[in-house]
Amino acid sequence: MTEAKPTQPNRWDATWGEAATRDRIGDHTAARYRHFRRYIDEHDEAVDASLFAELVSVEELRRELQPYEDAGVLLRLALTGDLVEKLQHLNGVLDSAFAGRRVDLPEGLRNWQWQLEQEREQRTEMYDELLQHEERREEALPVEWEDQLELLTMLKAGFETYSEDSQLKEHPLTGAEEQLVSAAYELLASRSGIVIPSLPVWFRASADASDASKLTRLGLNSSRPKSGTSEEVMETASQWWELHHPHIVRFMGACHVGKLPYFVHERTRSLALYLGANGKTRADVWKRLLEAASGVEYLHRQGFVHKHLTPADFLCAEFEAKTLLSGMGLIARRSERSASAPQSADIRGAWSTSGGIPECSVVEDKRPSVASDIHSLGQCVFAFLFFAATSAGLGSAGSVVQCQDLPSLCPKYLNASEWDLIQKMCATDLNHRVNLTYVVEKMQEIAYPVVEEEEDGGRSTIENLDDQELPGLSFDVTVRDFFVDFDEFSSEPSEPTRKAFTRLLQLHEMMKETVPSPEPMVVNKYLSLLSRIMDAMDKRSSYSASVQATGSKYIDQTALTFNAEIDRVFRLLNVHESLRVDSTPAFVKSYFDKVQRMAQSRIEMSVAACDGSADSSETQTNDEEQREREANQQHLVRQTGERRDQGNNRASTLPRWFVPQFEVETGAFIANGSFGSVYRGQWFGTEVVVKEIILKKGDTPKKRAEFLREANTWFQLNHRNVVK
Repeated sequence: MTEAKPTQPNRWDATWGEAATRDRIGDHTAARYRHFRRYIDEHDEAVDASLFAELVSVEELRRELQPYEDAGVLLRLALTGDLVEKLQHLNGVLDSAFAGRRVDLPEGLRNWQWQLEQEREQRTEMYDELLQHEERREEALPVEWEDQLELLTMLKAGFETYSEDSQLKEHPLTGAEEQLVSAAYELLASRSGIVIPSLPVWFRASADASDASKLTRLGLNSSRPKSGTSEEVMETASQWWELHHPHIVRFMGACHVGKLPYFVHERTRSLALYLGANGKTRADVWKRLLEAASGVEYLHRQGFVHKHLTPADFLCAEFEAKTLLSGMGLIARRSERSASAPQSADIRGAWSTSGGIPECSVVEDKRPSVASDIHSLGQCVFAFLFFAATSAGLGSAGSVVQCQDLPSLCPKYLNASEWDLIQKMCATDLNHRVNLTYVVEKMQEIAYPVVEEEEDGGRSTIENLDDQELPGLSFDVTVRDFFVDFDEFSSEPSEPTRKAFTRLLQLHEMMKETVPSPEPMVVNKYLSLLSRIMDAMDKRSSYSASVQATGSKYIDQTALTFNAEIDRVFRLLNVHESLRVDSTPAFVKSYFDKVQRMAQSRIEMSVAACDGSADSSETQTNDEEQREREANQQHLVRQTGERRDQGNNRASTLPRWFVPQFEVETGAFIANGSFGSVYRGQWFGTEVVVKEIILKKGDTPKKRAEFLREANTWFQLNHRNVVK
């Protein structure tokens, strides 16, 4: 900002002396810090590992205060709450260091809580005089529009975050400090004419990214956009905030105001750097590419496509062998109906021959789309495979992966299956380009090849489908037997399992009628799905009486995932047409339609509760369904891409960590206890643990509050030594 910088010496320097700064706050803490540093300098031989660790902590906390020292007078006022919080933390660490070392601490440096309160009162008087003094007030106000916008945003953020009414912080602003921040905001708003709307939920104060060491400790990093206006940064942050997937870089917040806006996210490294290290097998490369494809598929379902996907967008977790895609460079997906049927005037080459799709018989227009994303993904896959196959790339930390045109013939380092997939992804005719469901399943087959026994070779064809045995089970079951068992198992029409049975019958008939016959991968996928359903039914029937209720919940939740998997096989049978389907699969829509139909019964329950005909447990269940319906509806809104701006409202009831049941495949039952039951699970191909909380009658509100508090806190943690 252009506010005048303070000319005073650094009060944290050992040569400072006893003089007070103009706004006073932090002077006593600085004196305690200087006393600690003098002790360190004078007792150098006593600095053991424990004291050195405390010194490092003190210095890191002291550096976090530097943005305040460098800020102008009104920006320091906006940072009051953050400053007080940091001073509280630093003094706590100094107390620990003094106590552990038995440092002789002068009486005047002991009661820092009282001193801090006195400093805040004196500082309030100083700022009150400044705002009343016209000449000094005018000198402190910024002139440039960008600086005014930044200061107004920081004042608003400081007030909303640290006001006593917000109840967000342990050490809120005093009443006098709230009045000063509010007065400064109103003064600048009236002068500038700028109106600051409600702050986005992802907003972080500009001081948060000033200390790289702090972000490193938290497992985070900051990135600055190469270019773009404040509105463009806001759009990117709003999009990124909605994304929650194991192969999308975790976004923690952003600051869109000021001359240096930034994004805060988990720490990553280049995927090329990871692959460039020696010892990576071909299977390793395909596994990482499969993870990237899974991320792209998720983005499409969320209603986003890349403006231009390049190898530079392929990242890797800092301490894991896991591919991550950035949340930057995305654009809201347009209607696929307009993409698949362009006006005659718009039919032209979508890309130059040097970088993408040449003129072809059926193309979408130049704007980014699902089809162009799949083409770019195919080029990136080819580029990484070329990079991994060249000996010059391996072991070179500075290597850069670059896209290139596909050759006319299959390169020697690719086999026929790999080359066929890449060609189908990069087909110039959209009628021949495959959808992402096919891409992900084919990559899964390449990355994790299954060695089939000779006697199982028949299950790769569609012939005699009803008589084929399901693979991977400890007992013999044919497809025909499976449908008989599943029909009996799913006898209730309203159960999720019955709907899965109906969908499977439709899929089974389509499998037999499809011309030409589905390729072996599709048949294997279908048979594998039937095996997993059969295994789930077998596990359900084998549960003991003490966990029958848990088992019933298990199979119902698993049926939701099976419905999603059935939709995937449908898309594999329509591998080209699925380029034009809506972003939300049919099953997802029907799932949320069911939740919407809860409304009528909920109204009836409410009427019963009012006239006393419903007991408290029924009313409690009704409230739970209402909250679930609201959360599910908001998730559907995000997936359909409508009203995206509402997804970043602080009043939204849908937490960022919300995951619909059908996105998680609940696996084997592990154990249960007083708190709930634990299962193995899969979330977008990532192994997870599913913990189901048991809500007993009478303690639901308390348990729900505890659960929400734990989930909100846990989701904000990002460190290699903390379970995610």
